[in-house]
Amino acid sequence: MQPPPAFYLGRSLFDKNTKQLVIASHTYATAEESSSQIKYYAVTAPGSGYGRLIFLLE
Repeated sequence: MQPPPAFYLGRSLFDKNTKQLVIASHTYATAEESSSQIKYYAVTAPGSGYGRLIFLLE
């Protein structure tokens, strides 16, 4: 059985059509998804020395 196009993961919402994950009203772009995990990222401040902060949700 396939999950619906947008579904809740606890207090988070994942929209499979737009590939966006919403956690506590912050929207993140997803990098990859599999049947057991979602990799998503947030863009960091330009002066931090890093481009993105990567998260893995299992």
